[in-house]
Amino acid sequence: MKKFFLIGNDISKSLSPKIHSIIYREYDIDAKYELYQIQDIKEAIKLFNIADGLNITAPFKDKITKYLKHNFAQINSVNTMIVHNLSGYSTDGLGFMLDAKRLGLNIKRVYIIGSGGAAISIMHELSKIESEIFIHDRKHDVFDTIKKINPSLVINATPVKFGLDKVYDLKYNDYEGISGIGMLIYQAILSSELFLGTKINLSIFSKILRCIQNEN
Repeated sequence: MKKFFLIGNDISKSLSPKIHSIIYREYDIDAKYELYQIQDIKEAIKLFNIADGLNITAPFKDKITKYLKHNFAQINSVNTMIVHNLSGYSTDGLGFMLDAKRLGLNIKRVYIIGSGGAAISIMHELSKIESEIFIHDRKHDVFDTIKKINPSLVINATPVKFGLDKVYDLKYNDYEGISGIGMLIYQAILSSELFLGTKINLSIFSKILRCIQNEN
């Protein structure tokens, strides 16, 4: 049996085990996905001898990079690690791009609030298609900045609520505007492809989303 873990320090309510379990069931894969709570990145080393792969969430996406031999993410943020060869990837940005396409979002002029690992990964992907990207400056008010730059899309990559209506919120619990649940599911599908070394048909997205919605 293959073993995969999500590591982080506030992950008890994560939907990742449910999402990955659906993928394993659909593809008849003998694997298990568990949560592993840590307070320091050094604690992740304990998993290197028993895990086949790790997903990494905040605030450890940059800290895990020091244990990698290969960083294929090409940024200082990794959310997926293949343990046997210590290779790291980021599926956050691609997950967002797939969800933006699904939702028909206009990503030509994007204002991003936040500068964590997921935001960095999204910026990296947006830069490939030459989107105009504006990063929130904490010295300036969010509303004044939005009025000034008139973005086609606002992305909230922070745990804070700003009272915005037209915003893509990376949170999928207690979110405002558009939920980031689609990004979560897509990045998990892409992570599973890396973990399992097999192509996962993106059509599984709809089944995963229905299962999650039916349970809530």
